[in-house]
Amino acid sequence: MAVLLLNPTRDWKWLLLAIIPANFLFDYFFRTPLPMIFCFWAANIVGAFTGAWMVRTFVADCPRLKTLNEFIGLILFGAVLNSMLSATIGAAALAHYGLSPSFSHSWRVLLGSNIMAILILTTFILTWFSPSNGWRARFNSRKKIAEAVVLFAGLSASVWYLFTWDKGVLSPNKSIAIPFLLWAGLRFGTHGATAACLYLSFLLSFFGAQTFSHPPAGLISSGAYVFVLQTVLATAVLISLIPAIVLGERDRTMARLRESEERYRTLTDAAFEGIVITENGQILDLNEPALKMFGYERGELIGREVIGLVAPESRPIATECIRTGREEIHELQLLRKDGGSFIAETQSRMVPVGGRLVRMTALRDVTARKQVEQALRESEQKFSKAFRTSPDVMSITDLETGHYIEVNDAHEKAFGFKREDVVGRSPLELGIFVNPDARGEMVQELKRTGYLRNREIQTVTRDGRILTMLHSAELVELGGRTCVLRVSHDITDRKIAEEALRESEQRFRSYFELASVGFAITSRDMHLLAVNREYCRILGYSWEELSQKTWAELTYPDDLQANKILFEETMAGKTDAYTLNKRMIRKDGRVIHTTISARCVRRPDGAPDYFVSLLLDITEREQAIEREVKGRAEYTLQLIASQEAERERIAGELHDSLGQSLSIIKNHVQLLLLQKRMATAARKEIETISETTATAIADMRRISQDLHPYQLDHLGLTGALNALVENVAGASVIAFQKRFDPVDDVFPRDAAASLYRIVQEGLNNILKYSGAKNAAIALERDVHEIKLIIEDDGRGFDPAQASKGMGLKNIAERTRILGGRLKLDAAPGRGARIEITIPISAG
Repeated sequence: MAVLLLNPTRDWKWLLLAIIPANFLFDYFFRTPLPMIFCFWAANIVGAFTGAWMVRTFVADCPRLKTLNEFIGLILFGAVLNSMLSATIGAAALAHYGLSPSFSHSWRVLLGSNIMAILILTTFILTWFSPSNGWRARFNSRKKIAEAVVLFAGLSASVWYLFTWDKGVLSPNKSIAIPFLLWAGLRFGTHGATAACLYLSFLLSFFGAQTFSHPPAGLISSGAYVFVLQTVLATAVLISLIPAIVLGERDRTMARLRESEERYRTLTDAAFEGIVITENGQILDLNEPALKMFGYERGELIGREVIGLVAPESRPIATECIRTGREEIHELQLLRKDGGSFIAETQSRMVPVGGRLVRMTALRDVTARKQVEQALRESEQKFSKAFRTSPDVMSITDLETGHYIEVNDAHEKAFGFKREDVVGRSPLELGIFVNPDARGEMVQELKRTGYLRNREIQTVTRDGRILTMLHSAELVELGGRTCVLRVSHDITDRKIAEEALRESEQRFRSYFELASVGFAITSRDMHLLAVNREYCRILGYSWEELSQKTWAELTYPDDLQANKILFEETMAGKTDAYTLNKRMIRKDGRVIHTTISARCVRRPDGAPDYFVSLLLDITEREQAIEREVKGRAEYTLQLIASQEAERERIAGELHDSLGQSLSIIKNHVQLLLLQKRMATAARKEIETISETTATAIADMRRISQDLHPYQLDHLGLTGALNALVENVAGASVIAFQKRFDPVDDVFPRDAAASLYRIVQEGLNNILKYSGAKNAAIALERDVHEIKLIIEDDGRGFDPAQASKGMGLKNIAERTRILGGRLKLDAAPGRGARIEITIPISAG
């Protein structure tokens, strides 16, 4: 029967024929007579066909045990009525052929067997093999599968206990299996219940066939045992399936209810208006738009009095509407959660829901519309005020006739006509346009585009003055007729100023082009915007070539940084102009000396707009200065050389002449001191003469050494400097540190003497003025230059004041002659440091 119910009616005949081989083989296996085989087949066919037909006719096309009605209908039509008919045919056949002693006994056994088979097998097949049975959803996790295994294991254990330790199906403790059947139905639905019942029938059949559980033979022959077994299985089906069906039906009902509520919620939430449902003034529900309007969560409003959401000034109206059930549209001031308020247009209806009469109120937030309406009224007031008080000439005229409808005060002031003189008349009648065709041209453009922008028109005032007006106009609708709103700005003074500016620009252009110095206008990014002919001549470029360059590209690289610093300071607003001398590169590659004077032209907000610069070629002047400086340097060098030669001569004279004489005197004194017969007083006088002579010789040698350092000739520059520092250190309490790289092969004799004098002058200054505890002298050499460093930790000095002394001037002059650079770092209380860098090539 289950197979028939799962298939279309047109296929039943083939399915009924298909069971013939199965029935025949089964009965033949048990040596059933052939007529009985036919009778049993007929009984099965009649039972299955009538049961399937009645179920499909009176219950459902294919019952899936989803409702109690289907289950009861299946029991009544598919299990009881058809089983009674099938049992009658089978029992009659058994009685007829003498295979059963009692028709009633056979009928009861066959009836119970059929009912039991249908309750167990048919329900299982219909549940598990019907389309979209959904059994996988019941066992969709490992946890569920484990639970099912535990359930069937418990069911097996309970049946084993009954048959092993108790009386089997005859035991009064048969209810031990009921919890497992309920478990299967409640946790796994009809799938679990039918599977548990089928499994229980297998267990009962298996254990009932075992020798250790055989009931007495008399009990079996009486049929009571079979009846009890059938009753147990039928009860098991009812116990497990009925709760499963009831729970499943409840779950489907709840799901449909949730789906219905969700559809209702979706419908209300999708509405553009807010919806509030109330009963006796209390809020039952709201949709999402309403929640957004009020700014609350749903749980915050459910159960609240709806009047609490109404502003005090609107509560009398709201209270009256709720009391009387009024349904017309009205506006209310409502309150938000954040303390703000909004204006809502509301309309309510009394709606029956589930036997209750509730009030459903639709809300539309019209705050924005009200604000727009208010803004429109304010705009009209502002327009009227702006129209009357605008400094521009404004008027409203009829498009077709040109008659004035309204003019403002500026119109009266500009043209000299009173308002009452122009309203109802046209500009042509008043003679305002110099060119009468101007109005016709404006009207054509207005009709074509709907607006007019910045049209210059010559007009005439009442006293005959000519004014240049800049007209703009729009088409507007007033009282159902098309009008022209015109705004005119008097640009007469501006036109005069523009003409004056053109003349001024022409004069500037003449000055610009005819100037005898280079003239350029440059942008903020250093590009040349305009140059005159003299600028092109100085640099040797054409204007087309210069327009593609920046002044940074034309500047000599060594002078570019200084120029950029001044330029950036001007861009930053620290100054408005700067002047500097710098070298520039001509097109032919020649480097020229120039003087640049640049001024920044700024915008009204103070931001740089462009630069105006003057370029003066001072190459010849710089060359003359360079020749003069070079001549002065040569003269100074010759003078120093002459001084050094004279010092050398004087030092030689002192050493060779005076030194020899003093030595002779000392030798004679020493001889006198060797005499033994000499008075004591005379001896003391001679010893004094000897000591004075020795001091004079030492002073003479020191002076000779200062005049000309003979160590340079004998020790070289490096050795002479070492000796100089050692001599100074020996005569001073200052701790000197020295480090000299070998430089004897770098400088010629004159240059070496100058460097020696620089060190000598620096050491003298430390001894005389520094008051230092420590001093350091270093002479460092690399591939390209020599660096001399003299520093101390003394009292320091102000370089501005010290530069007036001869010592630093001599050091600076000798450094310049050597082609080097002098860097002085000193301040009162911070010691002093002199750093001199001399190119090796200069040496």
